[in-house]
Amino acid sequence: MPRDRDRDALRDTIVDSFAAEVMSREPARTLEEERRSRTIKPTVIVGLGGAGCGIGARLKLAVQRYYRNMPDLLEMVQFVMFDTEPLAHHRDGIIGTTFANGSEYYFLGGFNPHTWVTNNLGHDPNLSRWWPTTTGLEAGVTITAGCRRFRPLGRLCLYRSLNTVRTAIGNAIRNAVNMNATAICNLNLPPLGENATLSVHVISGSCGGTGSGMLLDVLALTRSELANQAQPDAGCSAVIVMPTFYRNLGDTVNERLTRARGANGYAFLRELQHFFHHPDQWPEHCLDAATQAAQGVNQVSNTVMPARTCYLMDDEIQSKTVPDLDSIYGLAADALFQKLVSPLDAGTVDLNSHLTAPDRDRSCAFSSMGVSYIVYPRKTIARCAGAAVLRDLLDERLRPGLGPDDGERARSDAEKLFSDYAAQVDVATVARALARRADAMRSQIPGAEGINAEARTPGARKPKLVNAMKHAQQRAATATTQALKALDSEAATLAKQAQGDLAVQLQQRCLDMVSLRSVEYAMTVLRILLERVNSAEPLAPVGADRGSSIHSNVSEAVDYVTQVNALETNWKPDLLERRQFDVIVRKFAQDLAAQFAAEIAEKAASDARAYRAHMLVPVLNGLIERLQRLSEQLTVLRNQLDEQANRHDAEVDEGNLPITTQYVPQGGVAEASGRLAKRLRDENADLLTGLFSALAQEGVLSKLGDPSQPVRQEALTQAVKAAVHWICAETALDKAIRRSLADVIATELGTERFVAKVLPEAVGLADPTWRVDPSKVGGGLSSDTIALPNWPSGFPDEYLAHPVFTGRAGQEGSQEPHKMLILKTEHGLPLHALAGIEALKDDYATHIARDRDQKEPPHPSAAWTKNPDMLEDVLPAGRAALDEGFALGIFTNWLVRVKRHQQAAGIIRTWDYGVIYERTPNQYYVAELKKRGASLVVQDERLIAGGRAAAADAFTQADAVHVRTFITSLTNAIGTDQVRTLIIEYCDTVLEPGAGPRSTHAEHLKQQFGKELAVLRAYIGEE
Repeated sequence: MPRDRDRDALRDTIVDSFAAEVMSREPARTLEEERRSRTIKPTVIVGLGGAGCGIGARLKLAVQRYYRNMPDLLEMVQFVMFDTEPLAHHRDGIIGTTFANGSEYYFLGGFNPHTWVTNNLGHDPNLSRWWPTTTGLEAGVTITAGCRRFRPLGRLCLYRSLNTVRTAIGNAIRNAVNMNATAICNLNLPPLGENATLSVHVISGSCGGTGSGMLLDVLALTRSELANQAQPDAGCSAVIVMPTFYRNLGDTVNERLTRARGANGYAFLRELQHFFHHPDQWPEHCLDAATQAAQGVNQVSNTVMPARTCYLMDDEIQSKTVPDLDSIYGLAADALFQKLVSPLDAGTVDLNSHLTAPDRDRSCAFSSMGVSYIVYPRKTIARCAGAAVLRDLLDERLRPGLGPDDGERARSDAEKLFSDYAAQVDVATVARALARRADAMRSQIPGAEGINAEARTPGARKPKLVNAMKHAQQRAATATTQALKALDSEAATLAKQAQGDLAVQLQQRCLDMVSLRSVEYAMTVLRILLERVNSAEPLAPVGADRGSSIHSNVSEAVDYVTQVNALETNWKPDLLERRQFDVIVRKFAQDLAAQFAAEIAEKAASDARAYRAHMLVPVLNGLIERLQRLSEQLTVLRNQLDEQANRHDAEVDEGNLPITTQYVPQGGVAEASGRLAKRLRDENADLLTGLFSALAQEGVLSKLGDPSQPVRQEALTQAVKAAVHWICAETALDKAIRRSLADVIATELGTERFVAKVLPEAVGLADPTWRVDPSKVGGGLSSDTIALPNWPSGFPDEYLAHPVFTGRAGQEGSQEPHKMLILKTEHGLPLHALAGIEALKDDYATHIARDRDQKEPPHPSAAWTKNPDMLEDVLPAGRAALDEGFALGIFTNWLVRVKRHQQAAGIIRTWDYGVIYERTPNQYYVAELKKRGASLVVQDERLIAGGRAAAADAFTQADAVHVRTFITSLTNAIGTDQVRTLIIEYCDTVLEPGAGPRSTHAEHLKQQFGKELAVLRAYIGEE
């Protein structure tokens, strides 16, 4: 099992390394590339509250990643974030790790608002001018975790730190402009012309407390700083996350919280639209209006629109819902990133032209940032191709059987190994080496001359010769004992070398053969070497009969000495006698030497055989077994790589793709992977050598086949990455990957389907990133489509001419070579086209009705809180239509229930929905009717509101549709003149008395009667 894990780890590391290498080779633009195609613009990103800072953080990470090799250019994008949560404890962890506290991130909280307002309200004319004094502030509570949806608190935090915020924005503008000038001068970058104009993007949410409470004021501060720094052409835009997304956000959302968020959102949109339509009114409402008026400050910058463009980001794109907070922040950041750095030809299309066209009501047109992508799975292709390359290499070089010439070559290589390592693998050579270890002891055995010399020594006892020969025999025995011990020591040393040095050297030679030939070849060579080792025998020399000759020689000498005992004392035999003694002594000495040599030779041969049997052969068998095990593991690895090479959807989870992304292809990447694998093999002739040399350097292959050697994961990873990097070091990988998009489209998807389906879907995904009600897009405000494809290098030219694109292609290239960017921007639409705006307004009305004491005012200004009607309604044209529908609905109630008009009652009986009726005094409903026999009963009913004026505000577009349908049916039945006559009668008998001076109704109800009277008089053409 551990070896299986190691093998799997090797496979995964190899395959993942291919993918990682591919993705790492999407380099940021080099300085030279940037000089040729400069895209970054001097930009200031101002983030407000959690949404603004969250989007800003994600944008900064994207810009840093893209321009990581050009740090000087990064300074051209300045970030200033303002929030009421401390950076170190921010709920959004990305914010806390991205910005520098005090230079990019400014904490505007940290004070007690109750105490601060109490201490300053009486003597601060600015604060007393706008602060809603009814706002509920708890004593002893410090702002450390946001403004808890209290928009006045957000504005208060800004006012308290007004100079800090103004200075930070001014410094950011100055730094961006200076860095742009420095880059043009020092980096020799070309200016961007009109596109180099400074851009400022102020980002905020719409229904919290911090960002939405201070957005309009920060926009005013920004315009003022731009004017102060002589940047009149700078573009200032607002990027706003719409309230629809936030209404149900969180785990503990209840109906009251939902409505409070909706009310804040509607109030925010109402303020936004009002000052976009009436910017000249802003100087009266800005934070420091009193101070500016007293000082006679030039207010020109405050009498233009709050921002040149207002981008709205919501949670739905083409009926697809953005799933979470991180996704919508990422979507907004990505849209800004593409707007900032996408290499699109600035002169191709004026992206704002359709917003400023004379047939447009520009003051009603808000915008969206539409961005979508077409991507192909570059990482998957790299994984599959890398696995295919390794699989084929295993088949072709590591795992093939022996060819016709390999047998003789293997025998030759085995003989060379035998020759190179003869001192350790040839037993005859080993035996001779062991025997040589005894040479020093051989000199201790005396020869014939030594024995004779001792016998003639003066003073020697008789018989002198016998004693000398006995002494020589003793010395020979001692030398033999010493020599045998030395031989044992040498044999032990040799055994250790076999287990150590020889095993390592043979292992390295095997790895060389594995890299150059195959595992099977290396095993064959070792098997032949083993046969050669076993066939060699050490031959011991044959000596004298050590059992008898020496004893015989000594006996002869003793007998002879006895016979001549009577001769001279000093033993001076004659010549013949001396020759007889010399023969005996020489034979005796020769026998001693022969006995020593024979014993040493036999011992050396025995030790050599034992070394071969117990040391050398196990080492060779162990290497063969490890190669066999490696061969089996490589076979399994090969099959796993084959499976990986064919798992073309392994890395693609389309459900997790960004919402604006079209994935290409939706079938597989087999052809592209195969072609890429072939290119890598063809263009890297030494692929195998480089790969497995890198693996062998860390001992990965040898350890993989050795159960006693664990593969350290870090060593394996390092070796594999080095190998893959070697493979990819040339341009083959880049070339092949960049060509792959066209391959994928042509072979896996088909050009026709790509052009007919994928491209239009991608363009459609760049529709307004806010919920649009198409029925409310009128007055020439239909959204324009400007599609600017950003093609990867090598993309087929025939796709460029497709009519789905109304603009020309941008400059060739992309920051991500496997991605085609479809950029569709700037949809001019009115706020009343926002789907669900009625629900937000209903939340607004409900919240105001509940909060009668105005403890939680949705507006941050006392004037707007006290009199919301001074702000233009978000639905100005729609409100008139709803007022008309409500008045007609009350008329139909009178017509059916009071007048009992026969034709009107007949229409009701064939109509599924009833009209507005007052079931109980001052309680207004819409009923769903059901027939029961000949009668008509109420199936269901919905309370619109209590109170006629409140009911008019709560009246919805759906209600108006039903009333309009009823009136149309009545007109078709009785004619226009009769309908007009009935309305006149209703006005004369009901509305005029109710609105008249003598009416006993309450004043607000009399006003409502008067409003309905005016609406109906206008409807029939009397006013």
